[in-house]
Amino acid sequence: MNPNDAAVVRVFTRQGSGGVPDYTPNITNGSHSFQVVVEAEAGTVLGNSSQPYQLRIEALDITAGDNPGTPFSKSVAQQFSSANGWPQKTEALTVTLSPAQIAARKDHILNKNSFNFGNPIVIVL
Repeated sequence: MNPNDAAVVRVFTRQGSGGVPDYTPNITNGSHSFQVVVEAEAGTVLGNSSQPYQLRIEALDITAGDNPGTPFSKSVAQQFSSANGWPQKTEALTVTLSPAQIAARKDHILNKNSFNFGNPIVIVL
């Protein structure tokens, strides 16, 4: 990897805080939580630069053709540094759905739509 680059390695979902990817979490009635896990790498210069960035992920409801918004939008503001887990970064963002939110998207298919490092780096899946 170029010393000044960062890249997404893998994005997946998993149930609770388990370590095993679950690419199709089965969400039923009642409250439910799952995690969206983002794995990324940065080059040695950028990874230790203390450059600020914003990690953001959005979901797309493929069935409805829209972005369901909260709670499917998550954002974390950090810096590229070893204290934040760089050069190999893993960030787990927990999504908790209420019974009403589950009912509103019943039988819908959602996909992780975008992931970006803002300020100054942008990566869109």
